[in-house]
Amino acid sequence: MDLETNTKEIVRLDERKGGTSASNAYADSLCPGRHNAQRPVPEQADGAYSAHGTAIHKSLHDGNVNRLDFEQRETYDACESIRQKVVEQFFAGEAVTMTWKEQRIFCAVPPDKTGTDPLLHSAKPDFAARSATKLLLCEYKTLPGDVQDSESNLQLRDQAVLVGGSLVIPGDVGVCVIQPLVTHRPSITVYSPEDRKLAEAEMFARVRASNAVSAPRIPGQAQCKYCRAKASCVEYQQWAASMLPTVFDRGLFDLPVLNWTPEQRAQFMDQVGPAEKLLEEIKASIKSGLAANPAFCPGWSLEPGIVRHPINDANKAFERFAALGGTVEQFIKCVDVGKGELKAQLAGVTGKKGKALADVLETLLTGITDTKQNQPSLKKL
Repeated sequence: MDLETNTKEIVRLDERKGGTSASNAYADSLCPGRHNAQRPVPEQADGAYSAHGTAIHKSLHDGNVNRLDFEQRETYDACESIRQKVVEQFFAGEAVTMTWKEQRIFCAVPPDKTGTDPLLHSAKPDFAARSATKLLLCEYKTLPGDVQDSESNLQLRDQAVLVGGSLVIPGDVGVCVIQPLVTHRPSITVYSPEDRKLAEAEMFARVRASNAVSAPRIPGQAQCKYCRAKASCVEYQQWAASMLPTVFDRGLFDLPVLNWTPEQRAQFMDQVGPAEKLLEEIKASIKSGLAANPAFCPGWSLEPGIVRHPINDANKAFERFAALGGTVEQFIKCVDVGKGELKAQLAGVTGKKGKALADVLETLLTGITDTKQNQPSLKKL
């Protein structure tokens, strides 16, 4: 495996070359049929939420921060700061001889007795650093949400096996999840050469299972969440749909919610999420069908979305407003000041960041803010 592989050509064809990858390791371990099910389904463009994280990842890769807004830049700076501390902690004064970012490493997994060709598997660490004897791998998670800890993270475990084997690291390989919105003191999990041998055997078994022609599809919350094949997966649809009849079969709706037992309420809440998700996905599929064929769903059509016209030049708006006799006081009543944007502008004015910037913002806003709180939301304990 060559670290200097020209990945641009690989990306143009298929970055993973049709093989499994470390980023899907956990989901693939739960559903062996997931990999084959997704093969014919193209990847979708990122939504606004994912695009936020993608922009930060790009800047962490190439160092160009001009594409980032203020909030993204804060996360970027935190990732860089945490990474530097983790590197110092892991190598503890030992000279770092090489670092690199986002290079995909491939390995050929020997097939089982029924196969003839090796099976491709790959990993693409966000950041890697090595010394003469040790290797450190870091994975950035720049969005809020649950992420497996380093010690149970199969993605990082695969990375330790692939990259450690590629570089023939004689000593320990450390792996770390850097997620500044969760913690600024992440743990480092260390894999010895013996640990990596065991992890390699388990990784090989999982890759073989995912490539088996008869690999079963086993639906569930984690493995289905980001699976591209959900729209065509009968197993997923049956699993998600099973949540609804379970509620009805128990006759819960013959009684008011206040008369349900605590166990019945908990059961309903556990089931309603996947059921709601399934209904939204079915509606999305019908929307796509109607967009391609107006007769796809008789009696229904696509209604055009609402067209909005946000004002994007406040200065020009005020100039025209003032020309009509409007005052600053009157115009200010039309303006909503976003705390995030105000913080960004304040950073430019004061040159401060981090806690120092937060303190300045708090002082600036003292006595001139209203406190509002959204309605409480349900959260799984």
